[in-house]
Amino acid sequence: MFDVFYGLRKWRGQYTQLALLIVGMGLFTALLSAVFQLYSELNKYTPNWVNNNNTRFITVGRSDINQGFTTISAKELARLDKMPQVDEVGLIGFRSQNITLGEQSIGETGVAFYSHNLANMLSLPSPFVSIDMQAQDGAFISHDFWQTQLGGRKDYQGLLLKIKDATKQWTVRGVLPPQMDAIGMNHPNIWLPKEAMSHLTFVSMVLPDSMPDSEKRAMKANLNKTVMQNLPLYYAIAKLHGPVDLQTLTDSLNSKEQSEQQPQGGGNVSFTVKESEKKIAVVDGIEFNPSQKRALKQQWLLLLVLLFGLMAVNAFNLLSVNSSRLVSRANEFSLRIALGGRPKDFVAQLLLESIPMILFTVILGMFFNYAIQVQMLNNPIYEQFFGGKTIPFEFATWFMTLVLLSLFICLCSIMPLLLMLKNSHFSRARTQTLGKGQSLATKTNVIIQISIALFAVTIATTMTLNEWHKRSLITVNKSLVTIKVSSDDALPLTANIKSGAFADFDKNDLAITSQPFVSPGDGFPTISLPEKTEQSPIVVRELMVTDNFITFFGLSLLTPIGELSEHSVIINRSAADLLIADGQYEKLIGQKLQLQRYSDPVRMSIIGVIDNPPHFGVENSDTPFIYTNLSELEEELTDTLYLTTQPKFEQRLFGQIKHWSDNELVKGQVEKLGDIEHGLTQLDKTARLLFMSAVFLSTLVCLLVLLSIYHQIKAHLELHVISYGTKLAVGASALIVRLEIVAGLFVLFLLAMPLSLLLSYSSRMWFLQTLSIEIFSAPVALLSMTIIALIVLLAGYLPAKSLTSRPIAQLLRFEQ
Repeated sequence: MFDVFYGLRKWRGQYTQLALLIVGMGLFTALLSAVFQLYSELNKYTPNWVNNNNTRFITVGRSDINQGFTTISAKELARLDKMPQVDEVGLIGFRSQNITLGEQSIGETGVAFYSHNLANMLSLPSPFVSIDMQAQDGAFISHDFWQTQLGGRKDYQGLLLKIKDATKQWTVRGVLPPQMDAIGMNHPNIWLPKEAMSHLTFVSMVLPDSMPDSEKRAMKANLNKTVMQNLPLYYAIAKLHGPVDLQTLTDSLNSKEQSEQQPQGGGNVSFTVKESEKKIAVVDGIEFNPSQKRALKQQWLLLLVLLFGLMAVNAFNLLSVNSSRLVSRANEFSLRIALGGRPKDFVAQLLLESIPMILFTVILGMFFNYAIQVQMLNNPIYEQFFGGKTIPFEFATWFMTLVLLSLFICLCSIMPLLLMLKNSHFSRARTQTLGKGQSLATKTNVIIQISIALFAVTIATTMTLNEWHKRSLITVNKSLVTIKVSSDDALPLTANIKSGAFADFDKNDLAITSQPFVSPGDGFPTISLPEKTEQSPIVVRELMVTDNFITFFGLSLLTPIGELSEHSVIINRSAADLLIADGQYEKLIGQKLQLQRYSDPVRMSIIGVIDNPPHFGVENSDTPFIYTNLSELEEELTDTLYLTTQPKFEQRLFGQIKHWSDNELVKGQVEKLGDIEHGLTQLDKTARLLFMSAVFLSTLVCLLVLLSIYHQIKAHLELHVISYGTKLAVGASALIVRLEIVAGLFVLFLLAMPLSLLLSYSSRMWFLQTLSIEIFSAPVALLSMTIIALIVLLAGYLPAKSLTSRPIAQLLRFEQ
């Protein structure tokens, strides 16, 4: 115990440096534990709510037009059962439904629909295993829903669940465990058997009053059945047997015809569903959002790279400080050697003296780790991945972190001692040699730390410039506000509404669309040029808009735009590039475009080409889009419209919508979706995650390097204080002495530049392949070098100014 307190006393006068070391090591500890925790979570084969971990599973969905992983239709999933590699298939689907529980109106909430075999196949937790899941009148509620909506009440069992326009009610049978609150990106509050879908209404349809009620019911039932079989509503979880090559399985599934037309009869019903040309995608394990997991793995790899930089900075700081302290204690150890002291006694003493630093580092590291977790869960990507709760605490992870931390600090504490004992540096006659060795070690340390800081700033500068470039590509008016108007039945689409006029709003104040500007809903028609018979149909997204859409949203034109009327179409750059290869978009103007939605193809005239609007954020702005006139909407099937206006007209528009709905007897909901800027920011959270983490960690590394260099230069100057005092005494100005010190540090910066450039060049391909960023470029290198040069010069000038501001007599009387 004496050695522990003695070690603390030896830090007297160096508490600032000790605090710097503890803060740096605390941050390193927090990030190290976060890396271990994320690695454990990101590499789990099955989520926490699946107890069957001894079976190989796959998740089957579709890759959509943005290369995302989406749901698939029940008709398509029927192929999976026929594959010889598949033992069993379970289905789980997600929809948003308007529900009432007991006497409490809940409104729109997430609902999961599961197949009856899912519980046994996955060994799902209680209450699934204790209640007959095949009972088609049973419903389960999530733990989060039970706490937030029902207040944790104990009498939840037996409550009746009603879904709007459903032909059946369900009884609540149990509360699910908290780990099932989030399923991938979905947060279902209600769980119902898959068979419950047959009682839902998928398409609103206005039928003539003269039609008999029985015929109406038959028509709607047949329509719902057709839609339910063809719409992409499900993910499939398949249990495999034996060795299975996933690529072969995927190719086999995709080799079958993917576009089918099946007229459904009954009660004069003829309804055709044409599926979009998306590829079936297979994911190893149980994972409903592989693109999100890929983004998190990218962030984890970047975190790991910068963690190594932080570790190197802390290691060199510890080695430098411990070497400096050993130099100041040379006489102490020399005397103990003369009295018979043994090297292992010195090692044991330094290890005991390291205990306070380890304890303080662990405490600070746990605090920083908590702060990191809070920040992570404030990001929607991590919130969705971890279910919006907390990152699970794992004892093994923290134990490994503490062991590595202790070994790291102890090794950095005894390594300088072992080197000095090996070279017999502890003697009264070697003080000058120690001073020279310490000077060389300080310079080497500074060079390495500058190169690490320069490399970190290069990464952050690259990502900052990329982010700035992406932001500069957004040309849309981001302040516009969108209001969603939905009806229980079909909306009355008058000619005025289709033309863009609503109440007393004119085309300068309002635009109306079939889907929101940000994240338009599903709808994947195909387009082609009829004269190019060799060209395959191109899958695009369609947005029906009023003719003022382009000018009102402030979108960029690539060609002159004609008037958007019925049977005319505007396309974006990505769609135009798929139609014509030479980039001469003017050639497309006036050409006939063949458009196929759900029924027979129609021909439309191309009247203009616009630049890619960021409907799905900056990262996915290259999605092919076409824009048709709002008059193309099917009145009997339209129950939702989106009205976009200036922020100053928002309240006025709300009032006009209420007045219109009262006059037209529209029963529905009016919802503000927020401004476009907020929507785009939410969409780009995944990309900004990399940007923010790179900038934060690089700033952290630079700050530690700045403080480290400051203290090292200060300690170095103290070793040569008499030399600088003599220069000032013989007439040298303080400015000249300061410039000499700063110039010496700048030379070290120049020596660090080749090492940093070598690091950037050697890791260039890794960053390109893993993170898709180019870090080795002249503009980035020049900007990064300028930033680090300023930091280094500041770190050298401050101790130089402090030294030369002291009285000359005090400098000359200084005793080492």
